[in-house]
Amino acid sequence: MSTFPTALIPEFAQYLHSFHSVDNEIFLRLQQSAKQHHVPEIWISPDEARALQWIIKATQTKRVLEIGTLIGYSAMMMAYALPEDGKLITLEKESRFADIAQSFWNEAKLTKKIQVLVGSATETFQNIFETESSFDFVFIDADKKNYHLYFEYALQITRPHGIIALDNAFAFGQINQSQTDDISVKYIQECNKKIINDKRVFSVLLPVGDGLLLCTKLS
Repeated sequence: MSTFPTALIPEFAQYLHSFHSVDNEIFLRLQQSAKQHHVPEIWISPDEARALQWIIKATQTKRVLEIGTLIGYSAMMMAYALPEDGKLITLEKESRFADIAQSFWNEAKLTKKIQVLVGSATETFQNIFETESSFDFVFIDADKKNYHLYFEYALQITRPHGIIALDNAFAFGQINQSQTDDISVKYIQECNKKIINDKRVFSVLLPVGDGLLLCTKLS
């Protein structure tokens, strides 16, 4: 959840932002709608959206699971990169956010690719386990308190050698603050450490957006 890169000096961040700028008319209206509905402007940055699209295309991903929809920008960008027979399921706790997202997916003609499940992710995951086959790619961008739990769920539903990506690995630009009182930063610090040392995956932390932690499931 970061609209601007946090790992770069301002000049480089601005260049990257312009290099990967999004001038899609639908996205511009999505931004306006977010302001009108008082939705936090915390979607992923354009460079991170491009990175997610690159991963999907490079790995020939067909099935994506997203944890944390907000108003649907990241889902929309990933769906654009999917093949015509691709499918993206996204989990969103707030129905009002899901409704806004759905309206823009309809306009972008992406409804055949995207399905949103509304409710607590810890509950909707049970439905995923019971009704869905494995996913090629899982993108986690939700409440930081449960990141470790979502990662464990993702491991169960990701195919062998599939990819799990966690957003905000730089904790809103505060990942190196050892004395922080921000509980969300602490959650991310703990989660990063756990995953990097997890032998079930091979991981790399990329300075994209607010930090993108990529994990390949080894078996």
